[in-house]
Amino acid sequence: MINITGYANLLFDLGGVLYALDYGKTQAAFAALAAQGGGALTYSKAKQDPIFDAFESGKASPAEFLVRLGELLNLPVTPDTTAALTAAWNAILLGPMPGRAELLARLKTRHRLALLSNTNDIHWAVVRPQIEVFAPHFEQIFASNEVGLRKPDAPFYHHALTALGWQAHETLFIDDIEANVAGARAAGLAAYHLTDPEELMAL
Repeated sequence: MINITGYANLLFDLGGVLYALDYGKTQAAFAALAAQGGGALTYSKAKQDPIFDAFESGKASPAEFLVRLGELLNLPVTPDTTAALTAAWNAILLGPMPGRAELLARLKTRHRLALLSNTNDIHWAVVRPQIEVFAPHFEQIFASNEVGLRKPDAPFYHHALTALGWQAHETLFIDDIEANVAGARAAGLAAYHLTDPEELMAL
């Protein structure tokens, strides 16, 4: 457990920290589509096809992303398959976690807060309105698809620090993915790997 009181700034990841995700739902939906087409698709918290990284950094459009998924799953591009692929992709999204808005409100009285998220145009269209409850507590929200950078690459962390006017050594980054935590540390920030979402309340 880390002592957060020593940090002036708290930089939060979104999914798995403040917003609930279920990778299994999207994996199961992709598996069902793969069974129809006979293709294969790797997607998990730890490993994914390069199209996902390109989509998260704004280098692939939603249409290009869905076409690539169709190719991997060996499915024709039709309105029905596009809708099914979109639904499978969005199945991961469960919504804001209980108590997080209240926690952020308390933290804001002692720290400066911001959000740094790897996301994409399809997810962001759903998630951004849902996290309006969090928005008043953050100085800025940095979405990878809008910035054109993504974690764990150092430029994304540096972009946020520069925009906020924060010093790296005064900033604690909290994320549920180990590679992103390592990336933040390499960029000069302190970082905490959140392995259980409920740990955040204990912090």
